[in-house]
Amino acid sequence: MLKFHLLSSKIIVLVMVALLLGACNTSSPAPLPSPAPTVMLTPTPEAVAQTPTENTPSVSVTNTPASAPPIDLSNFQRLAPLYPWTIAGDIVKITGAALSPLADKVALLTVRYPEEYSLELMDSKTGDLIWKQSLDAKADYPAVAFSPDESLVAVGTGSSNITIWNVSDGSPLEVLRGASYAVRAVVFSPDGKLIAAAGSDSSVHVWQVSSGLIQFTYLLRDNVGSLAFSPDGNYLAISSNIFAVYDLAAGNGTPILYYDAIAPHPTAEILFSPDSQFLMAEGELNNRDANTWIPRILIWKLSSNRSAFRKIPIPDVIQNMIVLQDGRSVLGYDASKGQLDAIDTSSKSVAGTVDLGPLLFMDYSADYSRFLVVTKTSAALWGVSP
Repeated sequence: MLKFHLLSSKIIVLVMVALLLGACNTSSPAPLPSPAPTVMLTPTPEAVAQTPTENTPSVSVTNTPASAPPIDLSNFQRLAPLYPWTIAGDIVKITGAALSPLADKVALLTVRYPEEYSLELMDSKTGDLIWKQSLDAKADYPAVAFSPDESLVAVGTGSSNITIWNVSDGSPLEVLRGASYAVRAVVFSPDGKLIAAAGSDSSVHVWQVSSGLIQFTYLLRDNVGSLAFSPDGNYLAISSNIFAVYDLAAGNGTPILYYDAIAPHPTAEILFSPDSQFLMAEGELNNRDANTWIPRILIWKLSSNRSAFRKIPIPDVIQNMIVLQDGRSVLGYDASKGQLDAIDTSSKSVAGTVDLGPLLFMDYSADYSRFLVVTKTSAALWGVSP
């Protein structure tokens, strides 16, 4: 019995010592592990917005700089080529050009040797080719236009057809037929539901984009120079041997006529003010004594119909005319001088000029913050320099 008690006592002592040693090891600091490699996680857009850092750049949701200001008379003199690029050397001719509404893409109608007519979609900043599609016939007129949402691009050709392509992948969506001869001009309505095209047979057809069905057909007495939907989508303006405005809601072929009785010859420029209240055109007065034509900007108030219009004298004929957001300032390209003129219609004066040089085509973004200039060998996206 005594031996058993002694043995039990020794066991108890050993257990207590072991417990004490374990407690000492637990309270002592453990050796530090080797440092783990640092892993940088890419923050989500939400995380960036909640916890911005000095090293996190601001990213725009489109290719067009978010800070791009619309062109107006206050910043007009700061216009400059922001993104120039060179036209591919094997392109022997460009017959049309359009800038997308967001100014991030360019559609060019090109000709390569010997007579390969194509539609090419390019990045507006770099000129990099996005996709290219062959056309069904010659495209000698600048009949090319983007839809307002930039999802479609339409091209009219010498086959009298208008082909609509998907911007995303260059696949053809549909072919519109109606004209008898080559298509001279094409334009989408502001809501993108309609598309109008002018043919060399002095006709204008209006199709519904979703169904491809003709909605209206307008017959004129001469070839059409240009087409323009009013910003509110209620009217279609046409320049031919007359200035004709069609009420789309009326659905008939009888136009409201606007004309300069002194100079009824056709003009290539007709458009609306941003509020759709005024019709504007570039017309010329025939000075028979001097055998010259005097260029003018003509302005009608739509509600006044054929009443007297304003006449703004300008130094020379202008092309690619737009009305700025203030509703009273007009930009137009003077090809004879290679310059862009800013004209204040209120004061009837030229507010300034910017040298562009000789060019083939111009086109503007939807918000008038950017415009495209295309020459025989180069292109550039212009805007207000910082």
